[in-house]
Amino acid sequence: MRISALVNAIPGLKNMIDQEIEKEVEKAIGLLFRPDEKIPKFHQIPERGIPKDELVQLLKTLRKSDANAKDGNTFAYVYENVVIPEHEEVINLANQLFLNENALNPAVFPALRKFETEAVKMTASMLNAPPSAVGSMTSGGTESILVAVKTYRDYYRATRPEILEPVMIIGATGHPAWHKGAKYFGLRIIVVPSNPNTQEIDVNAMERAITSDTILLIASAPQYPHGIVDPIEDIGQLAQKHGVSLHVDACVGGFMLPWVEKLDANHHLPKWDFRVPGVSSMSADLHKYGYAPKGSSVVVYRNSELRKYQFYVMTDWPGGLFVSPMTTGTRGGGAIASGWSSLVHLGSEGFLKVQSQVLQTAKYLINSINQIEGLQVIGDPQMTLLSFKSVDETSFSIHVVADLMEERGWTIERQQLPDSIHLTVMPTHDRIKEKFIGDLKECVKFAKSDKTLKAKGTAALYGLCLLYTSD
Repeated sequence: MRISALVNAIPGLKNMIDQEIEKEVEKAIGLLFRPDEKIPKFHQIPERGIPKDELVQLLKTLRKSDANAKDGNTFAYVYENVVIPEHEEVINLANQLFLNENALNPAVFPALRKFETEAVKMTASMLNAPPSAVGSMTSGGTESILVAVKTYRDYYRATRPEILEPVMIIGATGHPAWHKGAKYFGLRIIVVPSNPNTQEIDVNAMERAITSDTILLIASAPQYPHGIVDPIEDIGQLAQKHGVSLHVDACVGGFMLPWVEKLDANHHLPKWDFRVPGVSSMSADLHKYGYAPKGSSVVVYRNSELRKYQFYVMTDWPGGLFVSPMTTGTRGGGAIASGWSSLVHLGSEGFLKVQSQVLQTAKYLINSINQIEGLQVIGDPQMTLLSFKSVDETSFSIHVVADLMEERGWTIERQQLPDSIHLTVMPTHDRIKEKFIGDLKECVKFAKSDKTLKAKGTAALYGLCLLYTSD
């Protein structure tokens, strides 16, 4: 019997669980939005503006409460861009110089047109795209995904009008932005399971899910939760066999995996980019391992025939012909300029140097975590993202370990299905990796020794939600 059915069958149990979930949600919200009485609040525009020096001091005070990638204690949510001397200065200057320019009309701002065109070409070349490849810069991975969904929906409307309910197929570890895109643009999305041991998409299950309404297969390079690259060559064969498109979501790995291949001859990374014939588009975030500021991403299509369906055009507006390639209208020039600047400032030599260090740090963490009794890295991570779990949750909860680590000042990300801790490794983690492992060993030991410890906050909330929704 499904757990949810069992819960509904026991009188009063569902209400009790709902009440506990509500309490946990309120507790989590309280932690997120706990007011600081020392910080002034503004609910209306002040009658008189705050003087510059006072405002700058307020901004600096507020900044101290946010996660800081530079201290090395943060393994999630932020991507560091202090990778070589002067790099942060260069990209910040580029951002400032073009902050108020608008890529909505590239004819008025030709410098932005140059930056975007060249950033797309450099990214396409790095991803082994053919000369016919074209693309766009977006505000981040989610927008790259959204415009790809819109593009494929409209492409198949034009070329396969008999498909009334288009379907995308994705693995269980695929990014939630694809589900958001399906919701926004009226597509149906089918989720297929991952192999529980490797965490790769089950290719056979994906093929069984393909029907005459399928328009798009989605693979990840790598998927975010565990840092595992899906079997893209096999999925590319499926796409060609069934006459559907394939998008490789390399938002997190697009600017790391090309250098992993060059740096690690023994890594045996299967082909994952445009070298796979069935791949029709890809996305890669500059503001992750491209070391550019937020938010900057690139979406690349194999040819212009696809990309033209990304654009929205209105011809009869009194304000004139309106053409927009993105979900946004206004596109700030700062992110475009700084994204381009990051690529040309680092160059291939700079990327190789930085990514080599990050890759070595990730390998150290993977090997060290696997040597801690009771912990296990999930799958075989192929770059610089990883997650690890408790081998036996009856012995200790991994979310308790996360709580204990956060008490020591580490910012880490909890995951579920299975319960685990996620780490995104960045350059700054090289200098703190031994301390992290030392603290992790002590926290695991403490969690084992005290069976009364329970996960706090969002970890407990995850557990309650799973109790009611799991099959």
